[in-house]
Amino acid sequence: MNANRTTTSGSAATPALDQVTRTLSTFRQGEVLDVPWLVRAIAAHSSLRLLGVLAKVVKFKTCDYVVVTQTCDIARSSDKRPYLQLAPLIRVSDPGRAKRYGEGETPQYVAVPEAGSDAFADLDRIMTLDKSLAVNCSHYAGVGKDIDELRRFGQAVGRKFDRYPFPNYFVQSVDPLRQRVLERWDKPASPEGTILADLVQIRVEPVPVEEASETGFTLAFIMKQGSLPILADPPAPSPSILRWLDKPKTASEIAKKLAETPGLDDKAHLFDKLAEAWAGLCQTNDVVRQVTGLIVSEDEYALSDYWQSERLDLDQLSGPVTSG
Repeated sequence: MNANRTTTSGSAATPALDQVTRTLSTFRQGEVLDVPWLVRAIAAHSSLRLLGVLAKVVKFKTCDYVVVTQTCDIARSSDKRPYLQLAPLIRVSDPGRAKRYGEGETPQYVAVPEAGSDAFADLDRIMTLDKSLAVNCSHYAGVGKDIDELRRFGQAVGRKFDRYPFPNYFVQSVDPLRQRVLERWDKPASPEGTILADLVQIRVEPVPVEEASETGFTLAFIMKQGSLPILADPPAPSPSILRWLDKPKTASEIAKKLAETPGLDDKAHLFDKLAEAWAGLCQTNDVVRQVTGLIVSEDEYALSDYWQSERLDLDQLSGPVTSG
């Protein structure tokens, strides 16, 4: 953890706006502030919450907060942008869970790498702080200066607020796939878990809409560059692989075979079949009549396909909404 905190000079009185702006020009998104005096209000009983009555005011256990405001807005004049948005910095003691959060399992938690591998901003508890107060807090950079690291942090924050509202019929259809991927993500040592570690994202095309008649969807499983075989032509699988595939195979069986198969053509063919097996986990219903799957490297996924599709955020699909 970066322990080299710096304390911004300033008196207890509210600094002049121009001084606040000058001081904050050294801040950027991902800055970690020590704010020991923030408090929160909670309701002691559900009936009080319904009435809008706040029964207790308690001090946050954490003192470290991560600035999630975009850097350009941090630097803007305090009279035009007088506030910062902060998220509490939490520590995750379970290494496995910390690894999954760092890989983007859930948009609620965003890794703060300079604060440690166990450090995450909790975006479910964002609060507002006046800039004139922020300048009196000790602080350090929670994200390094590398442009790729800064972009990853900003994109992870944006993901929380830019998720598409998938209709219930689609959520019902893909829920078995969601459960499968999250379950295997917890088992990185398994052949299927190893492959899922290279999964960048899943995109769905066409974009599901609320009012829809019978239709089909394609799920694109986009993989890290270099994780798929590179071939000049469509794969020409060996007779032995074709015989092995004569009977339907599960995603786990295909993933295990991939771990055992050295030939590039066989591997490419099996990856195609793996995408089909994952898509085959989805259930048809009155609207979703068919789900097909394809697998593609991130450097080969066309921009035109990107604009016509939507990211399938598995954490967002927490299960179909039921009436009652």
